[in-house]
This record gives sequence, structure tokens and C-alpha cells, in this order.
Amino acid sequence: MRMRMMGLFMLLCAGLVSARAQDDSAALERVAELGRRQGALAMAFTHRRYSTLFKQPQTRRGVFYYDGGERAALHYAEPEPYVFLIGEGEALHLRPDQPEAQRLDLRRAPLMAGLAQMFRLDPSRLKKAFKVSAREEPAEGRLVVELEPLRSAPVVRVILQVDAQTGLLRQLRLDESSGDSQVIQFDDPLDAPPPESYFLPETWMELLKETTSHE
Repeated sequence: MRMRMMGLFMLLCAGLVSARAQDDSAALERVAELGRRQGALAMAFTHRRYSTLFKQPQTRRGVFYYDGGERAALHYAEPEPYVFLIGEGEALHLRPDQPEAQRLDLRRAPLMAGLAQMFRLDPSRLKKAFKVSAREEPAEGRLVVELEPLRSAPVVRVILQVDAQTGLLRQLRLDESSGDSQVIQFDDPLDAPPPESYFLPETWMELLKETTSHE
């Protein structure tokens, strides 16, 4: 009798695991379908960092630009201007007080390596840098995608909240090994898509210089 109960329990557990795997697979397929529709866009964002050292979050604001493919730019405008530019297998950090763009080590920056794929919602590409899982939350009208870096990195988990109808990324959360977390909240897309020049480092070096010269 005891062995029979144990067997039933194991079958039940296996069934639950199988059901979860099917749900995860269906959610990832939905994510991929929405991602294939995604085109170029620009979205204002608010980036808050929550630290165990401070009572209030540190807040930054800017605009995210995406070309609909492999390239993206995070332009931080407040409280200080700088840009992260992602594309062609590299990520650049540009600041007005630096004469040249600084290249980031993508082995230590999985977020930057996968940022364009996060907006394109391409599970096959994301799986090159992350362990990927997903679930649907119909009551909230969203899909939730969780990413865990395959290599050791300061960010141990990334959580994406995606609008289940439009496929737009609405929130990106990063949990760090230190216990700190970051949340980037995205507004509705701006009317005009970004110009091609916004994915070139030379453009941002000039724009950042102009910004500081007017202050």
C-alpha cells in the first residue's frame, strides 16, 4: 500500500512537471510570435535602482531606441547624460567626458549582450546567453519571461513583463548577486521610429557633446 501511494505521488509530480513544461513551451511560442511582429521603436523609460544601502531608489530617465533587429541604444538623459549602444556583437558606453567610446566585456554584461533580443522577444537567441522560462498571466494581460545568465555575472536574474496583446516590453527587472535590484519601466512608444543614425557611436558622441555645451 505504501509503495502504491508513493508510486501515485511520483506520477502526480511527473504530471505536474509535464504540465508546467507544456505551459512554458506555449508561453515561449507566444513570446516568439509577438517578437516576430516587433519593429523599430523609441520608448521613454524610468530606471530605478533599489539598494540595501539607501532608503529611496536612485532614479534615472531616458529614451530607449531599437531598430527592430540586432541594434539598440539606451540614452540616459537625467540626471547625467550617457549612452549604452548595443549591436554587431558588442556594447559601447559613451559619455560626454570621454573622448572615445568604451567597449564593454559582454562576458560580464549578459544584459547588454541580450538587450536587443529582449525587445525582439527571440527565445532562440536569448537561450545563447540565458536559461529562459516563461508563463502567461491572463488576468494581468501579460507574459512574464525569466532569464538566468548561463555564465557567472553580477546580474543573476532578469524578469521581463510583456504586454500579451502588443508584445511590447513594459518592465524589465534585474536582480543582482549583491541583493540589489533594478527596475526599468517603459512608457508607450513615441510616434516616430528612431533614425538610422541613432545606432552609430559617432552620432551619440556629437549629441552628448552638444548636450553638455548647452548646460
